[in-house]
Formats: sequence, structure tokens, C-alpha cells
Amino acid sequence: MAEPQGSQGAELVPPAGEEAAVPVVPQGLTLLNFFENENLSDCAVRLPSESEGGKELKCHRLLLCSCSGYFYRKFILEGVEANSVVDLPTLPEDRELRRQLDVHELMPMVLRYAYAGQKWEALDGLLTAENATGLYVFAALLEAEFLAKAAMEHLESSGLSPQTATRLLYMAMQLAGGEQAAEGEQAAEGEQAAG
Repeated sequence: MAEPQGSQGAELVPPAGEEAAVPVVPQGLTLLNFFENENLSDCAVRLPSESEGGKELKCHRLLLCSCSGYFYRKFILEGVEANSVVDLPTLPEDRELRRQLDVHELMPMVLRYAYAGQKWEALDGLLTAENATGLYVFAALLEAEFLAKAAMEHLESSGLSPQTATRLLYMAMQLAGGEQAAEGEQAAEGEQAAG
């Protein structure tokens, strides 16, 4: 019998001398079948880039909303429409922070976790001491509560080193400063409009 081909599992490679088989439903069908698969995708998340534009990851709004307060706010509360491209939260212009929060590495990890039913095991083999710290902070930025909790438990269980604690503190200070600066700008704009 022919085996499914590709990540979609919808096409079959026919045995030699036979006609092409009819597409079938893959066995063991889960949400993970739709990770990095554009079938039924109804949005894209744009990753920032130094040049114009940026890489877009095709996703499913329902999945993003089910695991992230940031995406819930975008799609449900702000009403971003289907087939839209959504940007990630803006990071402060800090080279070290952006190095530690490599969204090109972290966002696919967030998606893998989400598409795997929010199971930490889906990230086995992908985590390092450094990206686990970034994943925790990025999950907190995305308001992905279960992922942030799992990442912190991972950091604690692997022995929270002084270096890891320093990285966490640095990122927290930079991100808090960015939010405070944005709030200050909004307050200044409000005062100018009122005055």
C-alpha cells in the first residue's frame, strides 16, 4: 500500500504500474497537520525585517486567538478581518534585546506549540538555554499564558543561572522602558490635543 507523501498527507504515491491514487484523509489527523500548511489558513503573521516587508507565516486565526491574548485582541476585539496580515508587537530599538528575542526563531516555536495543542513536548530538540529565555519573554509579550508558564518552568527546572536571570532582567527592563515611553508619547499627544 502507498504511503502518504508530504506534510499534508493528502496525496499518495502509487505503486509502480498503477494510476495515481485518490487523495485520502491522513491518519492521526490533528491540528499539527496544519502547521506550516497553508490549507484553510485565514491570516498571516508578518515577521519584522531590516529591509522593506518581511517574511509572512500563514496561520489560522482560531488557533492564534486560542493561545494568545495579543492575537485575540487583534482579531476579536479590534476586528482585524480574515486573510489579513498582522504584525507582531513592536520591540524597542535595542540591538541586544532584538538578538535575544529573535522572532524569526521564536515565532515558529510559538506556532509549533500552539498547533501541537499547547504541549511543551512539541518543542523538544528546539530549545537551547538562550532561546528558552527569549521564548519566555516573547510568550509574555504575546500574552500566551500557558507557553510563558511552561517556558518559566523549563528555565527553573534546568537551573536558573545568574546569566539567565540577568538576561531576563535586561529584557524586562528594556520592554518596560519601551511601554513607558509609548505611554508617555500618548499622554503628550493627548495634552497637545487638549491644549
